[in-house]
Amino acid sequence: MRPQRRSILAGAFAALLLAGLGAGQETPPRQTLTEEIEVREVELVVASLANQPGSLAMVARKLADAGVNIEAALPTGMEGGNVSVAFATDNPGKARQVIGERVAAGSR
Repeated sequence: MRPQRRSILAGAFAALLLAGLGAGQETPPRQTLTEEIEVREVELVVASLANQPGSLAMVARKLADAGVNIEAALPTGMEGGNVSVAFATDNPGKARQVIGERVAAGSR
């Protein structure tokens, strides 16, 4: 299995677990996870970046220069020559403005 396919499948599996959609379980997975670890929901900003060296660094630098802290960056898929990356930041609205035209449809 290709690495990007594993990433997409792992993300989908995690989303199902956190949504509590585990089939046939008495205790929803989300409840089980939140009993064991601290969980907080965050708004994600999804950007479509060129699949080439330096693309992620360029966006990270723009966010840093604007005073936006990246809490997490997760690849969510690939299409053509682009990779979708979901950013969790301390200021999603500002991150969306800074990233601008790179923000993909489907982000909040």
